[in-house]
Amino acid sequence: MAGGALRADPRPVEPPQISPPDSWIATSGGVLRVLNKVDTRVTRTHIAVGQTVQVEKLSITLVGCYVRPPDLPQDATAHVKIKALREDATSFEGWLLKEEPSMTMFEDPIFDVHVDNCG
Repeated sequence: MAGGALRADPRPVEPPQISPPDSWIATSGGVLRVLNKVDTRVTRTHIAVGQTVQVEKLSITLVGCYVRPPDLPQDATAHVKIKALREDATSFEGWLLKEEPSMTMFEDPIFDVHVDNCG
């Protein structure tokens, strides 16, 4: 080609595959982090989906754990059931978001529970 001109490629270019923003991928388990606010002890525990574990004075069941597809901003979310093993305690069932830990509705005077990762 004279003068360094470039020729256009006549083949159509496929657009990249992009996941919908509300996409989540189910995983087989997750890692939760339990903070004892009294003595500042942090316990990390791996839980399989469907499994119940006891961490200190909490009974935690992992109902589901999900991550975002690789082409979206990374995050993890866990659906949990938590029961504090004290007479005055209430139970909690809901979602924990890794990137938005303050959005959880689980409130306990002794413990905080956060999702570290799913997978």
